[in-house]
Amino acid sequence: MTWQLRPDQLEDLSYFINNPFAINGNEPGTGKTPVECVEQVYRWQQHQAGTIWVQPKSLLRKNLEEAMFFGEWQPDEITIIDGTPAQVEKQMEASDKVKLMGFDRFKRIMKQGGFPERFTALAVDEFHKGFGGHESGNTGAMYEFMDKRGKFFRPMSGTIINGKLDTAYPAIRVIEPRYYGTFDAFKNHHYLLDLWTGKRTGYQNHDRLRKILERHGTHRLWKDIHGEEKKVIQIEKVELEPEQKPLYDTFERDALLELEKFFVDGTLPGVHFARARQIMEHPNVFPDLRFPDSGMTVDIMPGKRPGKLERLDLHLTQHAELGTPVVVFSSMIPQQREILALAKSLGLRFALITGEVEPKDRQINSKRFIAGELDGVVASSNVSDVGWNWQFWGPNRIEVSHCIYATLPFTDGIFWQSYMRFMREARQSALRITVLKYETRVDYRVADIVNQKSADAHLVDPNREIFHL
Repeated sequence: MTWQLRPDQLEDLSYFINNPFAINGNEPGTGKTPVECVEQVYRWQQHQAGTIWVQPKSLLRKNLEEAMFFGEWQPDEITIIDGTPAQVEKQMEASDKVKLMGFDRFKRIMKQGGFPERFTALAVDEFHKGFGGHESGNTGAMYEFMDKRGKFFRPMSGTIINGKLDTAYPAIRVIEPRYYGTFDAFKNHHYLLDLWTGKRTGYQNHDRLRKILERHGTHRLWKDIHGEEKKVIQIEKVELEPEQKPLYDTFERDALLELEKFFVDGTLPGVHFARARQIMEHPNVFPDLRFPDSGMTVDIMPGKRPGKLERLDLHLTQHAELGTPVVVFSSMIPQQREILALAKSLGLRFALITGEVEPKDRQINSKRFIAGELDGVVASSNVSDVGWNWQFWGPNRIEVSHCIYATLPFTDGIFWQSYMRFMREARQSALRITVLKYETRVDYRVADIVNQKSADAHLVDPNREIFHL
């Protein structure tokens, strides 16, 4: 071996060997993957236990490479399960020890009869991304695998609590179902309900959940490994253009009601919120409401750009003049395209890493950015919050010192995980995190939801930061 685990990673490996059912809850950037790769070898050599390693599809190639490096597997000992039905059938027949796949592929294989008998270990990278909902089909497949044959269970996530306390239940149910017995019992214990409507208004008994998670996993902090985080969060307030405001006002009230419903019971915001956000974020590419299903768009303020795009012009121009890298996060597809076009018009080499882009092309664009072949990327927070390492840019490993949120995600976990892409080891310079926020009640409420969710997570894990966005 030309590498070795750090002392803290060796401690974690020892803990997991002695606790086959436990959570690797270490924060992003602390080195969870090498420990899992070595443990996969241990499980096979000592127990003849093959590992099913489930993860977001965007991580498959990266984790294959790291498993072969840290686990020193031969190419025929580890397989990615993905592709056409014929390819998948051949991959499933391989006499390997580790199979990597996405969440949906795992569910489909379980529906089709499951895995060869030698696979008795289930490892899950970014557990919260695929198994955070008790009633989802993915989680049902996980329960079936573990109930029938699971002897080793390793969920990996620094955000087991991801927006709501419920996201911790599936892991606890597998590790020790007697804590709650049923999901209804979990809800009875932790939900605060409105006496009139019966709807959840908040959570209670955070301490009980905190003690359970502390008892059944590791939780190393980034600062314990690398020192204090060097970051500065800057909120930049942006005004709506006069042409936007009258149309925005027609949707604001109902949009806020939809946001409240989302915060209370998880119902995704509906058409009024979508319209209000479209007016704010990409009014030049607004859906033509006369033909709502046609895909046609109209420009509601011809010849003018929205305030956030104007502000981004200033930021991107500065990066073009200084020759420094930048990543811009956006949740809206038309806005992502507009930011990409703006960057290119300024002479910047930019690409997308979003849901529109195929996973293999996301990997290519990420590698080009890291190599310095791109000056920046426009990224979706939901796609880019796990797996990427964007701290350094170019052959001289210049630190990326600026990321911008044109729009915020809905959860504190995704916000935190996405900017941690730039904190993979101790930073020499502070990371500047710019959050663009319209001076509207809708944009302010989205930020408040992220803040409130971070406060709830903090009550379970006091190390989680409470945001004030």
